[in-house]
Amino acid sequence: MSTLNAHYVRTINDPFSSGFYRSFSLIFSLSPLLFLVDFSAVLPLSAWGWKMFGCAFFASLAQVFKFLALMILPVGVQNAVTMSFNTIFVLTLSIVFLNEHIAPITFFPIGVILLGVVFLALQKNKMDHLDYEKMGIGFLLTVSSSVVFAISIVWLTQLIRANDAVFMGYLWEVSIAIFAGIFLVIRKIHKPKTNLIKRINRKTFLRIFLVNAFTFLGTGGFALATKMGPVSIVFTIGVAGLAVSTLLAHYLFREKLSVIQWVSIFTVMAGISMVYLIT
Repeated sequence: MSTLNAHYVRTINDPFSSGFYRSFSLIFSLSPLLFLVDFSAVLPLSAWGWKMFGCAFFASLAQVFKFLALMILPVGVQNAVTMSFNTIFVLTLSIVFLNEHIAPITFFPIGVILLGVVFLALQKNKMDHLDYEKMGIGFLLTVSSSVVFAISIVWLTQLIRANDAVFMGYLWEVSIAIFAGIFLVIRKIHKPKTNLIKRINRKTFLRIFLVNAFTFLGTGGFALATKMGPVSIVFTIGVAGLAVSTLLAHYLFREKLSVIQWVSIFTVMAGISMVYLIT
């Protein structure tokens, strides 16, 4: 799904508009989750409103950073770096704020992950559709995305464990869409000559809707799993998708990676898998 989203980010050629279209589509595709909500388990708005506000702000900001990075880095590389630092930062913050116990041996796979990321960062790709000179900025944007996303995930986990999990997950996605729209307005104010949003036809929006419809399973499953177990474990389960997204990017964007980059990506996958097995 991340690779197909990258396709539309690059087709629309406006990360802010792409983020809004993706998030707006989720309001509709995730709406069936509301049938699973136990509203009696939801605390008063005053108990969680401001934290949800912060969750959505950071998640929407993470989305912008990620989509900007996808304009610079190969999809496989960007996904590997994102998953690596998401795992590390969520793991760290869950220890501090969620009191989750992490075995000391977990720091070994974290070192493996960082080693894979370092090798990825040292490699350069000259591709016509990417800005080779800005790859350092791409890595910085990706790491920044992971930092703010981890904050959002940890706060969301606190909300999920105190309220109805599915409702919090759905409201999180809706709130991200609202902030995506706010970011468009802020950009318009800052750059008056820029269009408020890059227009797309209905067929393109429908495709974006269908690509992200699988988030129905992801958001619902994440919310329920986080309610029952450590967020650090839940967050690493999607590691297998990293290889799939990299292969898909190879065929969709002709992004041919070097042998070292493939080895680095599988090193990252091995490290994330070890985190899952240990914790």
